Amino acid sequence: MILAAALAAATAGATARASESLRWGGDSEGGAPYVFPDPKDPRQIVGFEVDIAGALGRELGRTALFVQNQWDGLIPGLLRGNYDIVLNGLEITPDRQQVIRFTIPYYATAEQLSVRREDTSVHGLGDLKGRVVGTLKFSLAQRILEKEPGIEVRTYEGQINAYEDLANGRLDAVLMDWPIAMYYSRPNPALKFTGEPIGRLEYGIGVRPQDTGLQKQLDAALLKLMGNGARLRHGCPCVPRRWPPRHRRVPLPSRAPRGNPDARPWRCPWGSCWRWPTCTGRGRSPGVRAPTSRWCAARPC
Repeated sequence: MILAAALAAATAGATARASESLRWGGDSEGGAPYVFPDPKDPRQIVGFEVDIAGALGRELGRTALFVQNQWDGLIPGLLRGNYDIVLNGLEITPDRQQVIRFTIPYYATAEQLSVRREDTSVHGLGDLKGRVVGTLKFSLAQRILEKEPGIEVRTYEGQINAYEDLANGRLDAVLMDWPIAMYYSRPNPALKFTGEPIGRLEYGIGVRPQDTGLQKQLDAALLKLMGNGARLRHGCPCVPRRWPPRHRRVPLPSRAPRGNPDARPWRCPWGSCWRWPTCTGRGRSPGVRAPTSRWCAARPC
C-alpha cells in the first residue's frame, strides 16, 4: 500500500508538472527576428525566440505560454510575477545581474551601426560627434552611445521607427543589435552598414532571484538543446529566411577589427546555416561566458 501510494504521488507530480505552463515574457511589438506576429496570421507569433521557448518547454515538460509586455518593462513584470522568465533579446549586464538571475547565454553578438546609403562620412562612433543617433530604449547600445562625447542619443520603444527615421533624414545613424540590423537595415535600399561591429553582448534568459531551481533547469535544457544540434523551425537570427525573404545569406566578417578582438558577431548554434559544434577553435575569445568552449568567431558558411 505504501509503494502504491508513492507511485500514485509520483504520477500525480509528473502530471502536474506536465500541465504547468512556462510563462515567458516578451514584446511581440518589438519585431523580428525575436518574436513578432506572423504575417500570414497576425493572431500567431513567430520568431527564433518563440522556437527556443517551445523547445525549452518540451525539455522541462511544461507548455510554453507567451505573455506580452513592453520591452522596457520586462524586468519589473518578471519581479511582479507576471511570468516565469524573460526571453526577448535581454542583454546580460552587471546592473541587471544585481536585480535578476540569468541563464547561460543562448546567443552572442555585437552592435551594428547603420547610416543612409549616400553617407560616406561615418565609419564608426568617432565620426558621430555633433550628430543624432537612434537606438532602443534601455538597451546596451544606448549605454554605448551615451559614453561617447558629443553624440545626441534618441531612444525608441521599437526598432522599426528608428530605421524609418534614419531613412527619412531625422537621424544621422542607428546603433542596434546585429540581428535587428540584419532584418531592418540591411535589406533597406536606403540604408547601409558602416564600420565594424561594435562591442560584444550576450542574450540570457531572465529569472527571478529566488528561482534558482528554474535557472538550473533552463541551463541544463539549453546545454542539451545546443549539444544535440537543435534546429529552430524558423531558422536562426544569423541568416534571414522568412523575414525578409530577399536576404538569405549573410557575409559575416571573418576576423575581428584590429585591436578589438571581441567586436564581431559570434557563431550561432541554432541555425541550419551554422553547425553545432564544428568550431575549429580559431578566433575564440577568452572571457565569453558560453555553454561550451565552441563559441568562436563567426565565419561565412
